Amino acid sequence: MFLLAPLSLCKQKRFIINQMDNKTIHKILTVNDHRIPMVIYDVDVIKRQKTSLDNLFKNVVKKFTIAYSYKTNTALGQTMRDLDCSFQVTSINHLRQVKQLTNKKPFKIFFNSRNLTKKDLKEVIHGGVHLIINSRSQYDMVQELATKQRQKLQIGVRIDTKSLPKNTFFKTVNTGLGLDYQEFKGLPRKSKCLEIVGLHAHIASQNTDLLSIEKGIKVLSRIFEQNNFNFRYLNLGGGFPIQYKNSVPTIKSFAEKIIPAIRKIQKPNPSLEFIIEPGRYIVGPAGYLFARVNDIISNHGKIDVAVINCSVFSSVRDRILSGYVIELPCVVFKKQKIETKKYLIVGSSPSSCDTFGKYVLPKIRIGDILIFSHAGAYCLSNDDFTGVEKPQEFVWTGNHLLPI
Repeated sequence: MFLLAPLSLCKQKRFIINQMDNKTIHKILTVNDHRIPMVIYDVDVIKRQKTSLDNLFKNVVKKFTIAYSYKTNTALGQTMRDLDCSFQVTSINHLRQVKQLTNKKPFKIFFNSRNLTKKDLKEVIHGGVHLIINSRSQYDMVQELATKQRQKLQIGVRIDTKSLPKNTFFKTVNTGLGLDYQEFKGLPRKSKCLEIVGLHAHIASQNTDLLSIEKGIKVLSRIFEQNNFNFRYLNLGGGFPIQYKNSVPTIKSFAEKIIPAIRKIQKPNPSLEFIIEPGRYIVGPAGYLFARVNDIISNHGKIDVAVINCSVFSSVRDRILSGYVIELPCVVFKKQKIETKKYLIVGSSPSSCDTFGKYVLPKIRIGDILIFSHAGAYCLSNDDFTGVEKPQEFVWTGNHLLPI
């Protein structure tokens, strides 16, 4: 169903484009050309990404859980539910959405938020959701509520490992996301109404720094050791990178850094549950943004500007979040590398920040269709800034295109 295309372009840009084959695209566009701009998510790619994680970790621990990071792409919540994933959520609104998705089956839901009110806390606890606290004040709030309601609560604690990764815009160290090692030591491990049963850490999104993973898990391993390995689970969050423009370490490379520590922790605690919260890694490569070229503006020998009928504000939000570092791979539909030009691809809004990036592409004309791959994570939003519209979303099952 997928092939590398065009190979010469891939070598020149030093990245691989997992592009739907022309027959599949033609089949889709024959009926849906008028829907462009649109985003299509390929379920087979999501399954492949999930399977790669299962294959790496299921043989290492008896209890292995993938908790999909729901904020990555809420449109794919139902797909992840159908693949029997648990969920990680970071807001009350998203919690309510996930609970609607999972109301017929007993799914695990992990809740962790930097902004937790007493009202939110009651909704989390009474909803049977596992809470992971983020600070000492959150711990005290939970303790107060548990004591008042005479409940016995089990919680997790997010740890700021102080492991600062290189080569990523998304860093969590010293941003109010978790307790550091010394702060955690000051927490009561177990009280009359409250028990800490697991540790959680998330170092960074799109983290390509293997050393930061190794350093982070050493901190967690030390906490386990100092607490007689009595925690029920270890949750390493997400952050596994995908390849956009530059090469990234393989998921196997990350596993090689993680697995030795897991085995050490698991040896005195055979019932340990190992949890990860992938978002970008599992759905990012599955997204394809289809856009039409509406104008081409020549800059008299300099880089030409191609205007497409969608905007980064509503279709590639991750480019903004990354400080314009992330640049989605792009090809021109039905064109091979015969004559190429360098283009600045810009969006439909009047903002000078509405840029998709600079690309060397086969010479394009007004009306051509551009396909951006790896558009499945942190991309689409309902932002109507300057009147731009959100592209329609569909799931491709291999035979059918289903609207979301």
